[in-house]
Amino acid sequence: MLLVQKPKKSYLIESEFSFLLACLNREDLFRQQYGSDIQISNEFDWPYFLRLARFHKVVPLIYQRLKNAGENQVPSYVLSTLRQQSCAIALKNSFHTQELIQVLDMFARYQIPVIPFKGPTLTQMVYGNMGMRPFCDLDLWVRKQDFDTSLKLLIDAGYQSPYLRQTWRRSMFLRWINSFHCGVMAHELPLGRKHQDHHLFIDLHRQISKYFQFSFDEILRRSKPITLQGDTVMSLEAEDSLLIMCVHGSQDGWNKLQSICDVAFILKSHPQLNINEVVFRSKEAYCTRRLLLGLSLTAEFFEIHLPAEVNQLISQDRGLLLLINNVLTRLAQQPGQNRTWQGKLQVLFMKLGMLERFVDRSKFLLNFVWSFFIAKCHQITKPDHAVSKVV
Repeated sequence: MLLVQKPKKSYLIESEFSFLLACLNREDLFRQQYGSDIQISNEFDWPYFLRLARFHKVVPLIYQRLKNAGENQVPSYVLSTLRQQSCAIALKNSFHTQELIQVLDMFARYQIPVIPFKGPTLTQMVYGNMGMRPFCDLDLWVRKQDFDTSLKLLIDAGYQSPYLRQTWRRSMFLRWINSFHCGVMAHELPLGRKHQDHHLFIDLHRQISKYFQFSFDEILRRSKPITLQGDTVMSLEAEDSLLIMCVHGSQDGWNKLQSICDVAFILKSHPQLNINEVVFRSKEAYCTRRLLLGLSLTAEFFEIHLPAEVNQLISQDRGLLLLINNVLTRLAQQPGQNRTWQGKLQVLFMKLGMLERFVDRSKFLLNFVWSFFIAKCHQITKPDHAVSKVV
């Protein structure tokens, strides 16, 4: 499926973003475009290439593709930087994986079902190597009735949250804001703690997303065991992982190539995955457009062939085609260009267009206003702990 015109080879060699895409793509396609030897023009901006790789959170994947290149092909400082950043990512991921196992054991002792998603379980299931995908926190999904108990367990274990500050309890108004946010508006709460020289973060979810309708028990019933550092934990099945990663990629506006890589590697690592079943589930959860958007972007960048039925659904949705072009345009922009008010408004309307139901769009607008308000409240209160992560 071809949605935009492919650049010519001469442009590929000179374009840092296009070369980044080629490094992320299949090995046979990389050889077809660049041959056995990488020939880069003298005008190629390697520092900008490194900046792009870090911004899009694909440093380990890029390093794996370029690590065997000679100095006459890739400068030594580029390989050294990629190697150092990849090692740092692997170390950080290892600490978070160890923490995930301990937290899951703690929840199991109190008989609290929990579904870990993204983070270590996705990395192991899809990439097969804990150092291949950077992640900054652990995402844990619990039942709504277990949320308060789970939150207390994490606080007792040393975790703190910017929404549970002591300073917020000094004012009745701030107490009401905090209670309303934690009990009604937020579908997740960020928590963090310092462990030795490392910061560990957890996002505790009562819902996967505010605009996702599947029940906890339904997805838990379909979960599969996976091995992490010798321990067995439950993980999402491939079909649910694909759907949820498309939902979260849309939630972030598909602003980084990592999200598209996740979808591509899910499809590559699970060739027997039933896409038609995923489409059926997306219709039940009212997130078909977000799923099709993720699949379209993946097919565009990674030359993945989608079933004819899926391509037909994509072509029939004119709004979806407009979203695809908007995302492609924004991805090709330099990092930081989207920080203007005009850029933020464009992202706002783009995210709004990804939602199918009027009720979800209303929730989105309400949440946007509330997020701005709660952020202002955070600015006027000083944190009473060092480890904080506001989302």
